[in-house]
Amino acid sequence: SPEMIFRIMGFGQAPDPQAEAGRVHHLREAFGPSLQVVAEAVGLAFDDVQARGDVALARRTTTIAAGVIEAGTVGALRTTVCGMRRGKPLISFTANWFVTGELDEDWDLRGDGWRVEVEGDAPLDMHLRFTVAPQLKAATTPGYTAHRAVNSVSCVCEAAAGIRTSAELPQVIADLREPGAR
Repeated sequence: SPEMIFRIMGFGQAPDPQAEAGRVHHLREAFGPSLQVVAEAVGLAFDDVQARGDVALARRTTTIAAGVIEAGTVGALRTTVCGMRRGKPLISFTANWFVTGELDEDWDLRGDGWRVEVEGDAPLDMHLRFTVAPQLKAATTPGYTAHRAVNSVSCVCEAAAGIRTSAELPQVIADLREPGAR
């Protein structure tokens, strides 16, 4: 939506360090607890959670479905949230949101989708691409984040009372039957 893209996220606006600091703080609070759950599930702990953010500017004027991104305004946002241990990142999450790939910096965006990179004794680097045409993304992409939550409802209802993390619930398997066939 234009409201989300332009006013809330700040695309198409002049860089604003105060707004950027607020966004980084918000995302630290939003994603930090999820990183903590992952760490606890594998027996690790953080000393601190830190976050940082960057913006990149559009090199040329670009029209998107929500409106126009003028050259020299914010064309991409990057936020990294890190669970720290002994002063070093233990687990981190980086979000790159962009409305154009033509930026004043090379961010190696690799198109849309998710990238999962693991360093350690069993390293891997996966890139999961969204194969939906741009004109269908608004109708399709909410499912990328909503499906697991929706399919978790029955597990949460069956769980003991209290707050539960995803590590405490059984594996969530999608129920693909028609709604009336359940």
